[in-house]
Amino acid sequence: MLFYRDLAEIAPHSGKGISTETPMINTEILDRIRAHKAEWLRGDILGFEDNGIRFNHHTQGVPKNGPGRESMEEGVVVIMATGFKHPSLYILPTDYFEEPFMPPKWYLQCFPPQHLTICAENSTFVNGIGVMGNFHIVHIGMYTRMLLMFLLDPLTRPTEYWMKMWIKMTRWIKNKAPTGAFDFFTYSELIWWFVSASFTKFPGHWKPLSNAYIG
Repeated sequence: MLFYRDLAEIAPHSGKGISTETPMINTEILDRIRAHKAEWLRGDILGFEDNGIRFNHHTQGVPKNGPGRESMEEGVVVIMATGFKHPSLYILPTDYFEEPFMPPKWYLQCFPPQHLTICAENSTFVNGIGVMGNFHIVHIGMYTRMLLMFLLDPLTRPTEYWMKMWIKMTRWIKNKAPTGAFDFFTYSELIWWFVSASFTKFPGHWKPLSNAYIG
């Protein structure tokens, strides 16, 4: 609510805190709404017509397809945001899914501790804040460089034992968090993950590559 301030009525109403779900934090959109250059409608699209969409307006807290006021919203172009579906992990061996190291409880969230030559970033991401947009590009680049390092030089790979210890340690540090240790993370936390990993087994000549903060 502090982030939206005067636009608190458009804030998602999930009954959860900021450290439990990925919020909408695009400040440019909020600035455009305040400048009356854009309008935010809460509700559901009912259908498309030749000159726009049929829309059901409802108030904060009303579930999808709940009761509301129907109207015709005129427009010329409709851009569909279809959402995101996690890529399936079905191709991986079953022993990669053993408790207590089920995804996303993997090394750096993306690497199964049984095999560091696999990086499943988009499959294991759950929720976070500050890790999208430009930052999202940056950390994809960081994960990609780490994967290349693990593939090219086996000496850079931590052992399965130490990867599982890292997972256990992270879970212990976040045992008071409102969600699971790997179900929600911030950008600063992600950087801490990378820094802690770089002090494990990376030979010195790999550190400039692994720690470069360019996507």
